[in-house]
Amino acid sequence: MVKQGLGVIKYFAYGSNMLEKKLKDRCSSAEKINPSEGSQHMIRKYRFRFHKKSSDGSAKCDARKTGDTSDIVYGVLFSINDEQIGALNKFEGLDKGYENKVVNVIDEKSSNEIPALIYYAIDVDPTLKPYDWYKRQTVKGARDNGLPEEYVKGIEAFASKTDEDEDRRKKAERLLE
Repeated sequence: MVKQGLGVIKYFAYGSNMLEKKLKDRCSSAEKINPSEGSQHMIRKYRFRFHKKSSDGSAKCDARKTGDTSDIVYGVLFSINDEQIGALNKFEGLDKGYENKVVNVIDEKSSNEIPALIYYAIDVDPTLKPYDWYKRQTVKGARDNGLPEEYVKGIEAFASKTDEDEDRRKKAERLLE
């Protein structure tokens, strides 16, 4: 688990937090770190999934370690002031289905490795589906940040479900405007 007191933390978002507006609502100090020109940030030996059990009955994102070098999760690298890591831990549900660790994020073109924090699921259920608004937030974040189209289409291909909680759905959909 990553603790406070480090100054600035690099954070690799691969799910709905790729939507910069959402992350900045949670951590106002969040600043995107751009990859080298024509490149993307990614982690190898991980596979993107919607299978983390959420308290709302839906699935959330996970970067599942596979050990297979052909598996890649693309995402967005941010710097966040460490005094805001507590807020991010709370929003991400640290110790409530997610843990965090530092991984090497790779700049695809330069092959530079940057140590960064990720959250990964420890409580999974492959039968769960994400809410449609959550999947749309993830897709919008991926598109807004220019992730490879084939990768974005892979996210879109996951089945989702309608959120019957109208207030939660409307609040979440405001981030998509």
